[in-house]
Amino acid sequence: MHHASHDSPPSQSETLIFVYGRMRRGEENHRFLIEARYVGETETATCFDLVDLGGLPGLIEGGTSSVQGELYMVKPSLLSMIDELEDHPETFRRTRIELADGSFADGYVMPRSQASCFPRFTDGCWRKRA
Repeated sequence: MHHASHDSPPSQSETLIFVYGRMRRGEENHRFLIEARYVGETETATCFDLVDLGGLPGLIEGGTSSVQGELYMVKPSLLSMIDELEDHPETFRRTRIELADGSFADGYVMPRSQASCFPRFTDGCWRKRA
C-alpha cells in the first residue's frame, strides 16, 4: 500500500485551546486571538473550579464546577505567544482538559496549591462576575 504523502493534515499543526477569561470575545485580551479560528462556545466537564485572582480568573482541576468558555484553533506561533501571556508553566500550566461532551482541549490551569487562598466563582462563569 503506497501513501502519496506522509505529511499530516494542516489541522494537526494547530492546537485546540479552551479560553475562559480575558481572551474570550469582548474581553481585554481577545485581540490576541484575532488570527485564531473560533470553534464555538463550550464548557468543561464538572471537575474544575474557577477562582478569582483579582481581575482575572484561574482554572483549577479537581473541583465540582463546569466552567464556561470558548474554543479556538491556534497555530504554533500564536500558541507560544499565549503560553508567554499566561506565564506557562510558572503561573498557569497548559494542560489537556476534559470538556462536557467528553472531548479534550488544551487549557491553562493553575495548581491547586497556588489557588487555595482565592475566592471561588460559584457558577463557573467569569462573565457573571460583579
